[in-house]
Amino acid sequence: MKSFRDFGIDLSGRAGVEVQTLCPECSATRRKKTARSLSVNTEKGCWICHHCNWRGSLKTGEESKSRPPQR
Repeated sequence: MKSFRDFGIDLSGRAGVEVQTLCPECSATRRKKTARSLSVNTEKGCWICHHCNWRGSLKTGEESKSRPPQR
């Protein structure tokens, strides 16, 4: 089974079931580069970015790639 690190998701220093962290898909291009927009559920092994809508799970992989937010 893959790990979050395989998808570029860094959970270092964070513990718990629901973890907020930086999105590897969109954080580098955002004005607020340090905003934690990626929600990770460590029990279910899934994630979703509330900014670019990138989501996936450890079982199925990426379910959708990020898209620029609509203005």
